[in-house]
Amino acid sequence: MSSRPIRGVRAACVGIATLATLAACGGGGADGTGVQIGTGGIINAPTAAGTLAYSAGVMTRGSVILNGVRYDDSAAQVDDDRGRGVAQLASGMRVKLRGRIADDGTSGSTDRVSIEPELRGTVATVDATAVPPAFTVGGVRVLVDDATVFSDGATLAGIAAQRVEVHGLRDAAGTIRASRVEVFSGTGVSDSLRGRIVSVASASAFTLSGGASGPVTVSMPGTPVFTPAGCGIGSLAAGAEVEVHGSFSGAAANAFTATRLECEDLYDDSVGVRPPSGSRNELEGFVAGLNTATSTFTVDGRTVTWNASTQIRNGALADLANGVRVEVDGTLSGTTLVAREISFKQERILLQGAVQSVGAGGSTFVLLGRTVQVSSLTSTDSGIGLAVGVRVQVRGTLSKTGVLQADEIRDPSGSAGREFVQARVTAKTASSITLLGLTVTLSPSAQYRRADDTPYASREDFLAAVTASPAGGTLVKVRGTPLSGGAEEAEIEQ
Repeated sequence: MSSRPIRGVRAACVGIATLATLAACGGGGADGTGVQIGTGGIINAPTAAGTLAYSAGVMTRGSVILNGVRYDDSAAQVDDDRGRGVAQLASGMRVKLRGRIADDGTSGSTDRVSIEPELRGTVATVDATAVPPAFTVGGVRVLVDDATVFSDGATLAGIAAQRVEVHGLRDAAGTIRASRVEVFSGTGVSDSLRGRIVSVASASAFTLSGGASGPVTVSMPGTPVFTPAGCGIGSLAAGAEVEVHGSFSGAAANAFTATRLECEDLYDDSVGVRPPSGSRNELEGFVAGLNTATSTFTVDGRTVTWNASTQIRNGALADLANGVRVEVDGTLSGTTLVAREISFKQERILLQGAVQSVGAGGSTFVLLGRTVQVSSLTSTDSGIGLAVGVRVQVRGTLSKTGVLQADEIRDPSGSAGREFVQARVTAKTASSITLLGLTVTLSPSAQYRRADDTPYASREDFLAAVTASPAGGTLVKVRGTPLSGGAEEAEIEQ
């Protein structure tokens, strides 16, 4: 592995053969194509055909698959403080990139990729029995699930006392939801933590967001290094995103001693992955600060707004809630991302009915024949006591084993015994559909609607618009009182 300058510290001008033009070294601004030029001199975007776009989220390898687009990375420059290049890009890594998306909307090329881990340090505790499972590094709690990638054969139980690099996304509470956990060894790589400043006590001390485990107190004794150019003591303000390098102070303490601090916005400017106003931006993360009155929420600190023309994928607008993982594709207007499309990363399942059975300790129950998992992340209406016969409404996502992981459990008072199912259609006949293992009869007199809420003329027209596949076809919601008596309403959700 080749050595590189520390992240954010580089020569004033960099030559890259795949880029058309080298911007003049010097101050910030924008070049003639509208691409942001960061302090220190940034190259223009590639000149290949397609729409210039900026994307951030969790990647899948092959080349780089990010937010539904496969980017050719053969000519990409990779920015990383561990010196990794294109060959070391791996599934589960959190990255930011700049590239171009082809007219098909699913392919493109990237010239710049920045690897963006959330955390590095030594694992202090592992709690494999928690729901979801978790571990801590320096007091910072990290959650894992069945989609978390453990590199090189590592396991949750096996990472105790190991040094790890954690990639992932922050949920609405600011807790790290790990997408990749990589065990590494060797010297020369310090502990690190990325987060937003909560409060500033002095020029050498502040607190950094640590999620549900509480804020991390950061001290900067001596003369710390600030990177890139323009980052300094004056950059320390509540809400600013920074990355600190140094060491966690004790295995369990929420404390960090920093020898270097990086201002994230300035760094993203310096390597050209920060989207300017007016650009296409694709962003992945967990919904926070949802405000239906203003049609806004935030993802990774970015304000997102939607309107009547915004397309919803893998669910319905009603499925938006704090803590739900989404992908947003839109255009930046100032600092606000105006959503063209909001996609749920896992399709949203909706069940409503009476509880059929409850597992030991109330951590699971059965609803309409489906096992539902209750976790520390489940939001539950006050006053609901899970017991046989109690009516509930559950929204969540399916695990790889088919268990419904509940994000919300609500009290459906006033629904007069009505049952709901929202899921993808796995089979259909001339008079029924099957979804989530439940076959529902469709009567000719039921109401049938499109995704825009306009009615179909007949059951046959509705069924003609529905695709069925064992892997999951059209996302449909059905209602009945009860569903065993047949559907009273059925509508396509997308």
